[in-house]
Amino acid sequence: MEFQFYWFAGLILIGAAVGGGTNILAIQMLLRPHNAKYIGSFQVPFTPGLIPKRREEIADQLGTMVEEYLITPEGVARKIFEGEFLEEAEGRIKVILETFLQQELTVEDWLKEHIGDTWSTKAAREAYERAIKGKMLVFFNDYKNKKINDMLQEEWKDKIEDYIPEISAKVLEKGEEYFQSPEGRDQVDQMVSRFFETKGSFGGMIGRFTQRVSFSSLVSKELTKLFRDERAHEYVTYWIRREWHEMLEKTPEDYIKADKLEENVHYLVQTIVDETPIIGEWDRPLKEWAHQYEKVITYTMLPAFVDGFTQVAERQLKSVMKRIGIKGIVSDQVNNFPLENLEEMVLKIAKRELKMIAVLGALIGAVAGLVQALFILFIS
Repeated sequence: MEFQFYWFAGLILIGAAVGGGTNILAIQMLLRPHNAKYIGSFQVPFTPGLIPKRREEIADQLGTMVEEYLITPEGVARKIFEGEFLEEAEGRIKVILETFLQQELTVEDWLKEHIGDTWSTKAAREAYERAIKGKMLVFFNDYKNKKINDMLQEEWKDKIEDYIPEISAKVLEKGEEYFQSPEGRDQVDQMVSRFFETKGSFGGMIGRFTQRVSFSSLVSKELTKLFRDERAHEYVTYWIRREWHEMLEKTPEDYIKADKLEENVHYLVQTIVDETPIIGEWDRPLKEWAHQYEKVITYTMLPAFVDGFTQVAERQLKSVMKRIGIKGIVSDQVNNFPLENLEEMVLKIAKRELKMIAVLGALIGAVAGLVQALFILFIS
Protein backbone atom coordinates (compact mmCIF):
# COMPACT_ATOMS: atom_id res chain seq x y z
CA MET A 1 0.00 0.00 0.00
CA GLU A 2 2.85 2.36 0.89
CA PHE A 3 4.48 1.40 -2.40
CA GLN A 4 1.39 2.44 -4.31
CA PHE A 5 1.08 5.72 -2.40
CA TYR A 6 4.69 6.69 -3.18
CA TRP A 7 4.14 5.86 -6.83
CA PHE A 8 1.01 7.95 -6.91
CA ALA A 9 2.62 10.89 -5.12
CA GLY A 10 5.85 10.63 -7.12
CA LEU A 11 4.14 10.59 -10.50
CA ILE A 12 1.89 13.52 -9.57
CA LEU A 13 4.83 15.59 -8.29
CA ILE A 14 6.94 14.75 -11.33
CA GLY A 15 4.07 15.71 -13.64
CA ALA A 16 3.55 18.98 -11.76
CA ALA A 17 7.28 19.78 -11.89
CA VAL A 18 7.49 18.99 -15.60
CA GLY A 19 4.32 20.96 -16.45
CA GLY A 20 5.20 23.98 -14.33
CA GLY A 21 8.87 23.90 -15.32
CA THR A 22 8.02 23.63 -19.01
CA ASN A 23 5.78 26.72 -18.81
CA ILE A 24 8.39 28.64 -16.85
CA LEU A 25 11.02 27.68 -19.43
CA ALA A 26 8.67 28.70 -22.27
CA ILE A 27 8.07 32.07 -20.61
CA GLN A 28 11.80 32.58 -20.15
CA MET A 29 12.46 31.65 -23.77
CA LEU A 30 10.16 34.43 -24.91
CA LEU A 31 12.60 37.08 -23.60
CA ARG A 32 15.90 35.28 -22.97
CA PRO A 33 18.60 35.03 -23.93
CA HIS A 34 18.89 38.49 -25.42
CA ASN A 35 21.63 37.45 -27.83
CA ALA A 36 22.53 34.32 -29.77
CA LYS A 37 24.75 31.82 -27.93
CA TYR A 38 27.48 29.81 -29.67
CA ILE A 39 29.44 26.68 -28.96
CA GLY A 40 32.38 27.25 -31.19
CA SER A 41 30.85 28.19 -34.51
CA PHE A 42 27.62 26.34 -33.75
CA GLN A 43 24.66 28.51 -32.71
CA VAL A 44 22.76 27.07 -29.77
CA PRO A 45 19.15 26.37 -30.80
CA PHE A 46 16.44 28.72 -29.56
CA THR A 47 18.92 31.53 -28.98
CA PRO A 48 18.25 34.39 -28.88
CA GLY A 49 14.78 34.28 -27.32
CA LEU A 50 11.65 34.57 -29.44
CA ILE A 51 11.03 38.31 -28.89
CA PRO A 52 14.70 39.38 -29.34
CA LYS A 53 14.95 37.17 -32.44
CA ARG A 54 11.79 38.54 -34.02
CA ARG A 55 12.32 42.05 -32.72
CA GLU A 56 12.45 43.76 -36.13
CA GLU A 57 9.36 41.94 -37.37
CA ILE A 58 7.50 42.76 -34.16
CA ALA A 59 8.56 46.43 -34.44
CA ASP A 60 7.39 46.57 -38.07
CA GLN A 61 4.03 44.93 -37.29
CA LEU A 62 3.54 47.11 -34.23
CA GLY A 63 4.30 50.23 -36.29
CA THR A 64 1.76 49.16 -38.92
CA MET A 65 -0.88 48.49 -36.28
CA VAL A 66 -0.32 51.86 -34.56
CA GLU A 67 -0.39 53.79 -37.85
CA GLU A 68 -3.38 52.04 -39.41
CA TYR A 69 -5.56 51.28 -36.41
CA LEU A 70 -4.52 53.21 -33.31
CA ILE A 71 -3.22 56.69 -34.24
CA THR A 72 -5.33 57.46 -37.32
CA PRO A 73 -5.98 60.89 -38.91
CA GLU A 74 -9.66 60.53 -38.05
CA GLY A 75 -8.93 59.79 -34.41
CA VAL A 76 -6.42 62.62 -34.10
CA ALA A 77 -8.85 65.03 -35.81
CA ARG A 78 -11.64 64.09 -33.38
CA LYS A 79 -9.34 64.64 -30.43
CA ILE A 80 -8.05 68.00 -31.64
CA PHE A 81 -11.00 69.58 -33.46
CA GLU A 82 -14.08 68.15 -31.74
CA GLY A 83 -13.56 68.72 -28.06
CA GLU A 84 -12.35 70.98 -25.33
CA PHE A 85 -8.84 71.04 -26.80
CA LEU A 86 -9.74 73.56 -29.50
CA GLU A 87 -11.71 75.78 -27.11
CA GLU A 88 -8.86 75.70 -24.61
CA ALA A 89 -6.34 76.56 -27.33
CA GLU A 90 -8.45 79.51 -28.50
CA GLY A 91 -8.80 80.71 -24.90
CA ARG A 92 -5.04 80.57 -24.38
CA ILE A 93 -4.42 82.50 -27.61
CA LYS A 94 -6.90 85.18 -26.45
CA VAL A 95 -5.03 85.59 -23.16
CA ILE A 96 -1.71 85.87 -25.01
CA LEU A 97 -3.15 88.46 -27.40
CA GLU A 98 -4.66 90.54 -24.58
CA THR A 99 -1.32 90.55 -22.76
CA PHE A 100 0.55 91.41 -25.95
CA LEU A 101 -1.76 94.35 -26.81
CA GLN A 102 -1.23 95.93 -23.37
CA GLN A 103 2.56 96.17 -23.60
CA GLU A 104 4.50 99.42 -23.39
CA LEU A 105 6.80 98.25 -26.19
CA THR A 106 6.44 99.17 -29.83
CA VAL A 107 6.08 96.38 -32.38
CA GLU A 108 9.71 97.01 -33.40
CA ASP A 109 10.93 96.68 -29.78
CA TRP A 110 8.90 93.52 -29.24
CA LEU A 111 10.31 91.92 -32.39
CA LYS A 112 13.89 92.77 -31.41
CA GLU A 113 13.33 91.28 -27.97
CA HIS A 114 11.86 88.01 -29.25
CA ILE A 115 13.33 87.32 -32.68
CA GLY A 116 16.30 89.67 -32.89
CA ASP A 117 17.13 91.74 -35.96
CA THR A 118 15.97 89.20 -38.53
CA TRP A 119 12.80 91.22 -39.20
CA SER A 120 11.89 94.86 -38.53
CA THR A 121 8.85 97.10 -38.97
CA LYS A 122 10.99 99.61 -40.85
CA ALA A 123 11.97 97.02 -43.44
CA ALA A 124 8.37 95.80 -43.65
CA ARG A 125 7.05 99.33 -44.17
CA GLU A 126 9.65 100.04 -46.86
CA ALA A 127 8.77 96.79 -48.63
CA TYR A 128 5.06 97.65 -48.40
CA GLU A 129 5.70 101.14 -49.80
CA ARG A 130 7.83 99.76 -52.65
CA ALA A 131 5.14 97.23 -53.54
CA ILE A 132 2.38 99.86 -53.67
CA LYS A 133 4.57 102.36 -55.51
CA GLY A 134 5.60 99.75 -58.05
CA LYS A 135 1.99 98.74 -58.69
CA MET A 136 0.88 102.37 -59.06
CA LEU A 137 3.70 103.23 -61.47
CA VAL A 138 2.97 100.14 -63.57
CA PHE A 139 -0.74 100.99 -63.55
CA PHE A 140 -0.09 104.60 -64.57
CA ASN A 141 2.27 103.64 -67.39
CA ASP A 142 -0.17 101.03 -68.68
CA TYR A 143 -3.27 103.23 -68.48
CA LYS A 144 -1.98 106.80 -68.66
CA ASN A 145 -3.46 107.39 -72.12
CA LYS A 146 -6.64 105.45 -71.50
CA LYS A 147 -9.87 107.24 -70.59
CA ILE A 148 -11.14 106.65 -67.08
CA ASN A 149 -14.50 105.82 -68.65
CA ASP A 150 -12.91 102.82 -70.39
CA MET A 151 -11.19 101.58 -67.25
CA LEU A 152 -14.26 101.44 -65.00
CA GLN A 153 -16.85 98.69 -65.16
CA GLU A 154 -20.36 99.65 -66.22
CA GLU A 155 -21.72 98.37 -62.91
CA TRP A 156 -19.44 100.73 -60.95
CA LYS A 157 -20.37 103.72 -63.12
CA ASP A 158 -24.09 103.00 -62.69
CA LYS A 159 -23.71 102.80 -58.92
CA ILE A 160 -21.84 106.12 -58.81
CA GLU A 161 -24.51 107.76 -61.02
CA ASP A 162 -27.22 106.54 -58.65
CA TYR A 163 -25.26 107.78 -55.63
CA ILE A 164 -24.71 111.36 -56.93
CA PRO A 165 -28.04 112.75 -55.57
CA GLU A 166 -27.09 111.40 -52.12
CA ILE A 167 -23.68 113.09 -52.42
CA SER A 168 -25.43 116.37 -53.25
CA ALA A 169 -27.67 116.07 -50.23
CA LYS A 170 -24.64 115.35 -48.01
CA VAL A 171 -22.77 118.37 -49.38
CA LEU A 172 -25.71 120.71 -48.70
CA GLU A 173 -26.27 119.18 -45.26
CA LYS A 174 -22.63 119.66 -44.26
CA GLY A 175 -22.71 123.23 -45.64
CA GLU A 176 -25.78 124.06 -43.56
CA GLU A 177 -24.23 122.53 -40.43
CA TYR A 178 -21.05 124.53 -40.94
CA PHE A 179 -22.70 127.94 -41.39
CA GLN A 180 -24.94 127.32 -38.37
CA SER A 181 -21.95 126.52 -36.18
CA PRO A 182 -20.03 129.21 -34.23
CA GLU A 183 -17.05 128.70 -36.54
CA GLY A 184 -19.22 129.20 -39.63
CA ARG A 185 -20.87 132.33 -38.26
CA ASP A 186 -17.50 133.75 -37.35
CA GLN A 187 -16.34 133.06 -40.91
CA VAL A 188 -19.41 134.92 -42.27
CA ASP A 189 -18.64 137.89 -39.98
CA GLN A 190 -15.09 138.05 -41.32
CA MET A 191 -16.27 137.80 -44.93
CA VAL A 192 -18.82 140.60 -44.46
CA SER A 193 -16.22 142.81 -42.73
CA ARG A 194 -13.66 142.27 -45.48
CA PHE A 195 -16.27 143.02 -48.12
CA PHE A 196 -17.15 146.44 -46.68
CA GLU A 197 -13.52 147.28 -45.86
CA THR A 198 -12.72 147.12 -49.57
CA LYS A 199 -15.39 149.76 -50.30
CA GLY A 200 -13.59 152.71 -48.74
CA SER A 201 -14.56 154.84 -45.72
CA PHE A 202 -18.25 154.69 -46.51
CA GLY A 203 -18.08 150.91 -46.79
CA GLY A 204 -16.23 150.79 -43.46
CA MET A 205 -18.98 152.80 -41.83
CA ILE A 206 -21.61 150.47 -43.28
CA GLY A 207 -19.54 147.50 -42.07
CA ARG A 208 -19.46 148.80 -38.50
CA PHE A 209 -23.19 149.38 -38.69
CA THR A 210 -23.82 145.82 -39.92
CA GLN A 211 -21.80 144.46 -36.99
CA ARG A 212 -24.17 146.20 -34.58
CA VAL A 213 -27.27 144.76 -36.25
CA SER A 214 -25.61 141.30 -36.72
CA PHE A 215 -25.84 141.33 -40.47
CA SER A 216 -23.92 138.07 -40.57
CA SER A 217 -26.79 136.25 -38.80
CA LEU A 218 -29.09 137.38 -41.58
CA VAL A 219 -26.62 136.07 -44.16
CA SER A 220 -26.40 132.74 -42.29
CA LYS A 221 -30.19 132.42 -42.29
CA GLU A 222 -30.36 133.09 -46.01
CA LEU A 223 -27.57 130.57 -46.64
CA THR A 224 -29.52 128.03 -44.61
CA LYS A 225 -32.59 128.64 -46.77
CA LEU A 226 -30.39 128.22 -49.84
CA PHE A 227 -29.02 124.90 -48.64
CA ARG A 228 -32.54 123.62 -48.00
CA ASP A 229 -33.90 124.78 -51.34
CA GLU A 230 -34.81 122.01 -53.75
CA ARG A 231 -33.37 123.93 -56.67
CA ALA A 232 -30.04 124.14 -54.87
CA HIS A 233 -30.07 120.37 -54.56
CA GLU A 234 -30.86 120.03 -58.26
CA TYR A 235 -28.06 122.44 -59.20
CA VAL A 236 -25.44 120.74 -57.01
CA THR A 237 -26.50 117.35 -58.39
CA TYR A 238 -26.21 118.71 -61.92
CA TRP A 239 -22.81 120.23 -61.15
CA ILE A 240 -21.41 117.02 -59.57
CA ARG A 241 -22.77 114.89 -62.41
CA ARG A 242 -21.23 117.20 -65.01
CA GLU A 243 -17.85 117.08 -63.24
CA TRP A 244 -18.14 113.31 -63.03
CA HIS A 245 -18.80 112.97 -66.75
CA GLU A 246 -15.91 115.30 -67.57
CA MET A 247 -13.63 113.25 -65.34
CA LEU A 248 -14.65 110.05 -67.17
CA GLU A 249 -13.44 111.53 -70.44
CA LYS A 250 -10.02 112.37 -69.05
CA THR A 251 -6.96 110.14 -68.71
CA PRO A 252 -4.68 109.62 -65.70
CA GLU A 253 -2.07 111.72 -67.49
CA ASP A 254 -4.46 114.70 -67.41
CA TYR A 255 -4.24 114.62 -63.60
CA ILE A 256 -0.65 113.54 -63.09
CA LYS A 257 2.01 114.76 -65.50
CA ALA A 258 4.87 112.43 -66.30
CA ASP A 259 7.51 114.78 -64.86
CA LYS A 260 5.63 114.96 -61.55
CA LEU A 261 4.63 111.29 -61.46
CA GLU A 262 7.35 110.04 -59.11
CA GLU A 263 6.78 112.86 -56.63
CA ASN A 264 2.99 112.54 -56.63
CA VAL A 265 3.04 108.76 -56.36
CA HIS A 266 5.52 108.95 -53.48
CA TYR A 267 3.28 111.40 -51.62
CA LEU A 268 0.20 109.28 -52.28
CA VAL A 269 1.94 106.10 -51.12
CA GLN A 270 3.10 107.81 -47.92
CA THR A 271 -0.49 108.91 -47.25
CA ILE A 272 -1.88 105.43 -47.90
CA VAL A 273 0.68 103.75 -45.62
CA ASP A 274 0.17 106.31 -42.84
CA GLU A 275 -3.56 105.64 -42.95
CA THR A 276 -3.22 101.86 -43.13
CA PRO A 277 -4.36 100.26 -39.84
CA ILE A 278 -1.53 98.93 -37.65
CA ILE A 279 1.23 99.68 -40.19
CA GLY A 280 0.71 103.40 -39.81
CA GLU A 281 0.77 103.12 -36.01
CA TRP A 282 3.28 100.47 -35.05
CA ASP A 283 6.02 103.00 -34.27
CA ARG A 284 4.01 103.94 -31.16
CA PRO A 285 3.77 101.80 -27.98
CA LEU A 286 1.22 99.01 -28.36
CA LYS A 287 -0.73 100.18 -25.32
CA GLU A 288 -1.50 103.52 -26.99
CA TRP A 289 -3.20 102.21 -30.13
CA ALA A 290 -3.72 98.43 -30.05
CA HIS A 291 -6.84 98.64 -27.85
CA GLN A 292 -8.90 99.96 -30.79
CA TYR A 293 -8.25 96.71 -32.67
CA GLU A 294 -8.61 94.39 -29.67
CA LYS A 295 -12.27 93.49 -30.23
CA VAL A 296 -11.80 93.01 -33.95
CA ILE A 297 -8.75 90.81 -33.43
CA THR A 298 -10.20 88.83 -30.50
CA TYR A 299 -13.78 88.33 -31.62
CA THR A 300 -13.54 88.49 -35.42
CA MET A 301 -10.05 87.78 -36.72
CA LEU A 302 -9.07 85.13 -34.14
CA PRO A 303 -12.21 82.92 -34.57
CA ALA A 304 -11.89 83.27 -38.35
CA PHE A 305 -8.21 82.31 -38.14
CA VAL A 306 -8.96 79.32 -35.91
CA ASP A 307 -11.77 78.12 -38.21
CA GLY A 308 -9.60 78.53 -41.28
CA PHE A 309 -6.66 76.82 -39.64
CA THR A 310 -8.93 73.96 -38.48
CA GLN A 311 -10.28 73.37 -41.99
CA VAL A 312 -6.82 73.44 -43.56
CA ALA A 313 -5.37 71.24 -40.81
CA GLU A 314 -8.15 68.67 -41.17
CA ARG A 315 -7.59 68.48 -44.94
CA GLN A 316 -3.81 68.19 -44.58
CA LEU A 317 -3.70 66.01 -41.47
CA LYS A 318 -3.61 62.69 -43.31
CA SER A 319 -0.75 63.67 -45.61
CA VAL A 320 1.12 65.31 -42.72
CA MET A 321 0.86 62.16 -40.63
CA LYS A 322 2.04 60.13 -43.61
CA ARG A 323 5.05 62.41 -44.03
CA ILE A 324 5.80 62.20 -40.31
CA GLY A 325 5.84 58.40 -40.64
CA ILE A 326 4.32 57.10 -37.41
CA LYS A 327 5.09 53.53 -38.46
CA GLY A 328 8.77 54.35 -38.83
CA ILE A 329 8.87 56.20 -35.50
CA VAL A 330 7.27 53.29 -33.65
CA SER A 331 9.53 50.74 -35.37
CA ASP A 332 12.67 52.72 -34.56
CA GLN A 333 11.64 53.20 -30.95
CA VAL A 334 10.87 49.50 -30.47
CA ASN A 335 14.16 48.46 -32.13
CA ASN A 336 16.14 50.89 -29.98
CA PHE A 337 14.33 50.05 -26.76
CA PRO A 338 16.70 48.13 -24.39
CA LEU A 339 15.71 44.48 -24.06
CA GLU A 340 16.39 44.57 -20.33
CA ASN A 341 13.86 47.38 -19.93
CA LEU A 342 11.39 45.56 -22.18
CA GLU A 343 11.71 42.40 -20.09
CA GLU A 344 11.31 44.37 -16.86
CA MET A 345 8.23 46.12 -18.26
CA VAL A 346 6.60 42.87 -19.40
CA LEU A 347 7.26 41.17 -16.07
CA LYS A 348 5.97 44.19 -14.17
CA ILE A 349 2.74 44.28 -16.16
CA ALA A 350 2.09 40.52 -16.46
CA LYS A 351 3.87 39.15 -13.39
CA ARG A 352 0.70 37.80 -11.81
CA GLU A 353 -0.56 36.27 -15.07
CA LEU A 354 2.81 34.63 -15.76
CA LYS A 355 2.76 33.06 -12.31
CA MET A 356 -0.73 31.76 -13.01
CA ILE A 357 0.51 30.26 -16.30
CA ALA A 358 3.28 28.43 -14.40
CA VAL A 359 0.79 27.24 -11.77
CA LEU A 360 -1.59 26.10 -14.50
CA GLY A 361 1.25 24.15 -16.15
CA ALA A 362 2.04 22.51 -12.83
CA LEU A 363 -1.64 21.67 -12.30
CA ILE A 364 -1.95 20.15 -15.76
CA GLY A 365 1.29 18.22 -15.19
CA ALA A 366 -0.04 16.93 -11.86
CA VAL A 367 -3.27 15.77 -13.50
CA ALA A 368 -1.23 14.07 -16.21
CA GLY A 369 0.87 12.36 -13.50
CA LEU A 370 -2.31 11.21 -11.72
CA VAL A 371 -3.68 9.74 -14.94
CA GLN A 372 -0.40 7.90 -15.51
CA ALA A 373 -0.45 6.52 -11.94
CA LEU A 374 -4.03 5.30 -12.36
CA PHE A 375 -3.15 3.72 -15.70
CA ILE A 376 -0.13 1.89 -14.20
CA LEU A 377 -2.28 0.74 -11.27
CA PHE A 378 -4.98 -0.50 -13.64
CA ILE A 379 -2.69 -2.51 -15.91
CA SER A 380 -0.76 -3.96 -12.99
